[in-house]
Amino acid sequence: MSVIPVKKIRKDSILKDLKIPLSKFVLAVKLFILEEPVNRAYKELGIAYNTAYRVYSKIRYYIYQFVSKDDKLLSGEVEGGESYFGGKRRRKRGRGAKDKIPVFFG
Repeated sequence: MSVIPVKKIRKDSILKDLKIPLSKFVLAVKLFILEEPVNRAYKELGIAYNTAYRVYSKIRYYIYQFVSKDDKLLSGEVEGGESYFGGKRRRKRGRGAKDKIPVFFG
């Protein structure tokens, strides 16, 4: 079994223009999934803010590319809504009510 050089792995992938190690990119993806904002993620990754912003932007772009391949998925008019569940009704209702969980659907 032969080892694939790192340059070949990066050539036609999301990592093509990024000059950060693969391990930091994987951690950036994990932070993105955990919805960690860029202004905290760059400190965790130990990279410049602009680099972290670029990594997050690339991740968003490739997610968009993946989702938009199937144009039938969200074609035509799409309607979304929201609702709040849980908690006892005390004083405040709807947005900002204590112990309520927002649920969004499309």
